[in-house]
Amino acid sequence: MKKFEKALIVQDDQIKRISKTLSDVQAVGSELKEGNAALKTKLDEADEQMNQLFASLGINLKDLDTEGFNVSGSIQLSSDEMAKIKLPTFEPLPIVNGANWDEYEKNIDSYMDKYELDLNIDPIKQLLSAQQIREIENKFYQEFGDTRWTKWDYTIVGLAALVGFLVDLLVVKMPAGAADKYVPQSQKSAAGKWVNKMMDSYLNPENNAAIRKLESWAKTPYDAVNVKAFDRIISEEGPIKMNANLHRLKTPGHDPVLQLIFGVLDCMNGTISVFDQSGKLAVLDNPNFGGTNLFLSITKTLAHFITDIGTPKGVVPPFFSLTQAITLDTPFEINDMGTIRNMKLNELAERMYSVGGYNFNHFLVMSLTPLSVEMIIRGYHWMTKPTTNVDFKRDYKLNSMLTLAHSLTMSTNIIKMWLNGWNPLSFNYAELLMLIKSFYSFVRAKSERDKKIENILLQNWEEMYRAHF
Repeated sequence: MKKFEKALIVQDDQIKRISKTLSDVQAVGSELKEGNAALKTKLDEADEQMNQLFASLGINLKDLDTEGFNVSGSIQLSSDEMAKIKLPTFEPLPIVNGANWDEYEKNIDSYMDKYELDLNIDPIKQLLSAQQIREIENKFYQEFGDTRWTKWDYTIVGLAALVGFLVDLLVVKMPAGAADKYVPQSQKSAAGKWVNKMMDSYLNPENNAAIRKLESWAKTPYDAVNVKAFDRIISEEGPIKMNANLHRLKTPGHDPVLQLIFGVLDCMNGTISVFDQSGKLAVLDNPNFGGTNLFLSITKTLAHFITDIGTPKGVVPPFFSLTQAITLDTPFEINDMGTIRNMKLNELAERMYSVGGYNFNHFLVMSLTPLSVEMIIRGYHWMTKPTTNVDFKRDYKLNSMLTLAHSLTMSTNIIKMWLNGWNPLSFNYAELLMLIKSFYSFVRAKSERDKKIENILLQNWEEMYRAHF
């Protein structure tokens, strides 16, 4: 509990105790007032009876001369009667002071120990009534959005994760273009076979004259396979492993996203950027190409990507080229010239792409899993979204539901890998990217919401300060 919260709780307790003491004093005063009124009534009655008694004897009290007689102004009680009288006692008023904040804080702690104040209860619940809390909560949710989860929210998230798992297990399966040695025919995705067929029919240069013509125009410097004679501009010590099966994985210029950086730069400079076997990025000078302008570099990079999609090897999934920069050991073993050792991640990615069919086509099939999760969560959120319009770029609750749903779905992908004998080709890379994206959006949404709340609180504090000083 924060220091200022402790101070507020102590001050609230002081007010309550002082109010109780004042109430007790008021109650005693009321009782005394009522008692005095009753006693006065009885005395008046007795005085009237005395007047009537003297009048019956023919004596008028008002005419009596009382000079010389001692008249007592009060009724004296005996010592026994005085001992029976119990005066009301009141709790002393609790006072907390201090010459400075440190001393005041110390006295606050002593006060809390003395009166056994509970630090485990939410300070807001101790300071405000239930009705006040409800009113504040309603106003808060109207202004910043209701982020509370209902049982239906949890149910939909669980349902989305279950659907995602079934899509991953029964539809996505494993790459259709994988060698039978690594993936049996029964485990190859039917959807993947259809995607490969469509790509081959419409985007393969061998089957489409327009694509073939585009291919001949969209020659790029980073598409070279034999680079042994190329001079290194950025030299690295590791050997470069390049061949017709791997050159699109090794060169980030072929990556669907990274091409906009490395592909364009290579076209502008007539170079080829390639990852060597040590995980370092080498930049080689391609003597067969000269530099081009920015517009032509972007155009040729994108055109070259289109002509590569429909080829038998296809292109790598987005950001998959970055695996060539990671040389950490994996649990998967390889026979390296008679020696059994663990494959490094870049080596595992080489085999997944070159012989496993783990390419952009399969990435599209894998995307069905996160797509099903997104459709369920976003559809549910659209139908149940409150009418209050909260001005945020990102919906905090929606992003929290998506993050949890994708986390659960990614967890079920581990079950799928286990069911397939831990075959790395059953790993859903698209779901991983969506999980990273949803987590990033969730963090940004939370940060944006927290920042707006802090700004509103700061404005209110400033208004209160200006109003009193």
